[in-house]
Amino acid sequence: MEKLFYLNPAENKDEALPLGNGRIGAMLYGGVSEDVYTLNDDTLWSGYPRDRINPMASSCLEDVRKLISEDKLRAAQDLAEQRMYGSWGQSYLPAGRLTVSTDHNEFSDYKRTLSLDEAVHTVEYSTRSLSCKREAFISCPDDVMCIRYSGSSNLSLHIGLDSKLKFNTFCENGMLFLEGEAPGDCVPSYIKSKEKARYSDVSSLRAMTFTILVQVRTDGGKTVCRDKKIFVDNARAVEIYLTIRTSFSGYNRHPYLEGINHKEKCLDVMAKIRDMSFDVIKKRHIDDYSNLYRRLELDLGNGFDDVPSDRRLADFSQNKNDLSLYKLMYQYGRYLLISCSRPGTQPANLQGIWNEELAAPWSCNYTTNINVQMNYWGALGSALAECCQPLHKMIYELKESGTQTAREHYSASGFCVHHNVDLWRITSPMGAWGLNTTKYAYFPLAGAWLTRHLFEYYSYTLDKEFLGGSAYEAIKASVQFCDDMLVEDESGKLIFSPATSSENMFVYNGENCSLSKSSAMFQSIVRDAFEIFVKCSDILDRDREYADYISKRLKRIAWLEIGSKGQILEWDREFHESDIHHRHLSHLYALYPAKMIHTKPLKQACRRSLELRGDAGTGWSCAWKICLWAMLGDGNRALSLIDRLMTPVRECQVNYSGGGTYPNFLNAHPPFQIDGSLGLLAGINEMLAQCENGKLILLPALPDKWSFGFVKGLQVSGGYTVDLSWQNGELKTVRIKSLTGKIPEIIYKGRNLEYDKFSGKQQ
Repeated sequence: MEKLFYLNPAENKDEALPLGNGRIGAMLYGGVSEDVYTLNDDTLWSGYPRDRINPMASSCLEDVRKLISEDKLRAAQDLAEQRMYGSWGQSYLPAGRLTVSTDHNEFSDYKRTLSLDEAVHTVEYSTRSLSCKREAFISCPDDVMCIRYSGSSNLSLHIGLDSKLKFNTFCENGMLFLEGEAPGDCVPSYIKSKEKARYSDVSSLRAMTFTILVQVRTDGGKTVCRDKKIFVDNARAVEIYLTIRTSFSGYNRHPYLEGINHKEKCLDVMAKIRDMSFDVIKKRHIDDYSNLYRRLELDLGNGFDDVPSDRRLADFSQNKNDLSLYKLMYQYGRYLLISCSRPGTQPANLQGIWNEELAAPWSCNYTTNINVQMNYWGALGSALAECCQPLHKMIYELKESGTQTAREHYSASGFCVHHNVDLWRITSPMGAWGLNTTKYAYFPLAGAWLTRHLFEYYSYTLDKEFLGGSAYEAIKASVQFCDDMLVEDESGKLIFSPATSSENMFVYNGENCSLSKSSAMFQSIVRDAFEIFVKCSDILDRDREYADYISKRLKRIAWLEIGSKGQILEWDREFHESDIHHRHLSHLYALYPAKMIHTKPLKQACRRSLELRGDAGTGWSCAWKICLWAMLGDGNRALSLIDRLMTPVRECQVNYSGGGTYPNFLNAHPPFQIDGSLGLLAGINEMLAQCENGKLILLPALPDKWSFGFVKGLQVSGGYTVDLSWQNGELKTVRIKSLTGKIPEIIYKGRNLEYDKFSGKQQ
């Protein structure tokens, strides 16, 4: 069984363990005298739908372009910050906290476990005379969190609810309720403000409301609901059932004026499970969860599975022979994605669905210049295609809201998205004058980047019905926007101008600047979007005339250039970077995730760019580098970055070059972000198998250290399921299942592989 386990309760959030069903999230501390469960709902955000477009933006673009053409780059940036950007987005918020108090002050033989195979959290310990146990899980089929305390003949508990938001608790019909309200506005943590959360009494300015409902069942004993708590005395076992609902009724509907009745929704959940036992709900949960989790098996060698997980991680920094820890980290990433992204839920944000802070770093939003995309890079390869559905739905919603932004900001057709998105599907740029916000605020190509995920889904599943629906319309709309924004440079090539390289800056005339005439990232995204659309048109036999037009435009798009150090030029000129070790690898977008670089000179230039950037960086930056080195076929360098990602860290402030892994195996930005853990999935997938130009490449970046191992159920673009085993660093067996029934050309160590010699028969 794959699991995390610890011999002490969690002392802080970096030791607590996550549970989730896609919609409800909880962090479990595993305390004895007082146990704490911090709670989240994926739709509990501040704010409400509103128009956040800067009315001055539409007249600004040509003025900015003119200043850039005159090499007045800092002036162009200042103008953009004064006239192009709008208000900040809103924040993902914590729902509340469930506390359960016991009279067990002295204990021994303590152990808490998170089973990755079943998504069940268990705490076991002994008092002077009793053996005690508790189990917890969050069911997706029944939409309820279930906790069972057992092992004592005289179990007494005090159960309470509270919240960091405005709230009120009360008892009704033997059940405990918390009803709360989110603020109408939350100021991002990085903006100085005395008042971070702003509430209003005006109905139109009020925001999300919500209910947390707790119901208790006991075996024996006495249960009383009073003083805004539930008291249980002398029971043999206690079962706690909890659910959460908000008033959210759609990204474009006011949550206070047009919201759903969340209390009734909670009562409906409890009514549906009224006749179900704890064990029945648990079985339904495990069956549902394991249907996803058990699709893929991975073995990368033996290790110290009997060592507590926090000590194991700490020991790994000194002794990296714990080979099975790599597998555990990989499967933990799959566990997290299953737990925070299911059909019908919101997509995974910066922290998945596990945020305890009222003013979380970066508002715990959807950062679309790398982070939300990275959350889903590894989903398809690790056999979790269903978990992509929330992302797809968000893209379709962004197409609707982003159409207005394209029209009013840029006088362009199609749709666009900038670097931050919230529950209300903001697509306009967020920034302010004098704060150097252009480096992240001006990123109108997030929509085009996001739509590549739609084509990726098709490339793995070969689902033409999916591709021909809303996916195609979103892809086409992103291309229309890109095309409208293209201009000719001095050589007649087409460039997207102005441009940035996400969050990086360069020095020009002694000043830090972000805006340039063009950038490698912008050119790569546009080229990628055009190529994808042409492929879609061919696959679906649609819009042939428009596809021909885009094909002609594609040939004119300015492409990557190589600088004096042998590197990919990040901007249109060889500027001096403000930070040569910057965490973003935006200029290497074409290598990964787009997989557009096939020539030796450009691959060498990408390698040189990575060498110049260095290995330091945040957790997600490290994960991106793992993927990039895998694409270059350097498994040992990729593994060194995996080792770096697994460096143990403790709670700390925001750090842009830290990275590492907390004792609970969540990845550090720092602070905690989920993207590094999920990006690792993609990196390992690419190390084991890749598809390039229709050819299946096996073990393209296998590190020397992983000399023995196997993978079963790995998904590869082209509709392939691949089972591999290797021994002494050499491929041993191959099994391929193809959705088309055809076996592709297979490459191993640069040579064609005769499939029958390794497999015998197609699986």
